[in-house]
Amino acid sequence: MQKYGPMLQKLGEDLDKGAKRGKEEVIKMSKLVGIQMDILSLALQKEKLYYDIGKEVADKIMKGTIEAPSLDKYRKRLSSLETKKEKDRKTLSRVGKARKNTSAKKKQ
Repeated sequence: MQKYGPMLQKLGEDLDKGAKRGKEEVIKMSKLVGIQMDILSLALQKEKLYYDIGKEVADKIMKGTIEAPSLDKYRKRLSSLETKKEKDRKTLSRVGKARKNTSAKKKQ
């Protein structure tokens, strides 16, 4: 044991140093990941804010409470989409009523 004692002592010291360095690396990595998660969260909050601003501006465009010539192309598109949506709702309503009438006749 005396022969291997110093070698085992050195091995233990080296392992201890390695574990300490590993611990430091884990701490460093966890801090980096935390910062990256904060950055991602801020980017998502920014995107949500863009969405909210856009929605509010779109409502004002459609109501005519905001005038900006550069936004006219969006007004036309929004109006077109709204017209199509209403047309589809009316079609859906007619199809639904026709279906109910057909079902009622079959039951009689």
